[in-house]
Amino acid sequence: MHIPNPRRSRRRLAVLVAGVSLAVVAALMVGEGSGPDAQANPQTGQQDLATDRTSLRQVTAPASSAGAGGAATTRAKGKGARVLFFGDSYFIGHAEIGPSQTMAGRVGRTFGWRSAIKGGGGTGFVRANPEYDLPNFLGQINQGAFDVGSRRWVIIEGGSDDRYLNTAAINKNARKVLRIAKKRFPGAKVVLMGPLDVDGNYSDDRPVNRALRKAAKTKGVPFINAMKWLQGRLELVGPDYVHPTAKGHRFLAKKLAAALRKRGA
Repeated sequence: MHIPNPRRSRRRLAVLVAGVSLAVVAALMVGEGSGPDAQANPQTGQQDLATDRTSLRQVTAPASSAGAGGAATTRAKGKGARVLFFGDSYFIGHAEIGPSQTMAGRVGRTFGWRSAIKGGGGTGFVRANPEYDLPNFLGQINQGAFDVGSRRWVIIEGGSDDRYLNTAAINKNARKVLRIAKKRFPGAKVVLMGPLDVDGNYSDDRPVNRALRKAAKTKGVPFINAMKWLQGRLELVGPDYVHPTAKGHRFLAKKLAAALRKRGA
């Protein structure tokens, strides 16, 4: 008798509802915040991420540890570099995990970067989140997600919400996103990160991972294979069986930082 895997069943349900529990759009600018886990800027008049999941978010995050002095030295080490992280809820946050607590926010602090974090929960290269009027990645870019000024690094993460969708369409849209990124940010190091598996069964991630790897190769962009980063560490996935816990994001931040170091960060 076949016994369904509860993690796979719950995750499939989460994808089919297009991220009802994920619906967050965040814009995170590092450099003006007040603490390592700063949440919403009180000046925006918006609620905390945990209670206001349906609105468009403008969040101010923690100050970088990079000092004001020795500009030439800090630039040589990458500190103070302007960086864009763009993706789904694994980058922008979910429920009580704010943007500064995600792997993206933590990696930005690790390198002393001035980071912007943008994207939409429950969205991907093809998938939109109509429940919260969030378009797919191309639609978000058309709405201004890439309007952040010059950047030295552009790290694009996605595909986890594109499971079960047409892989040719995923590949096509990913190539478009990468083409736009390279044109919009000339001279920047553009990196593509694939889906993150959260249940230890990779059958639904592999097709998406392959489609994105091919898109990255076509566009001459480094690809980060994150599919098995949580292998053997599923205790780092939260009770929704979809999102990493705070401890999980700390663990994933170390993985992402190491991957970026290998690519010149």
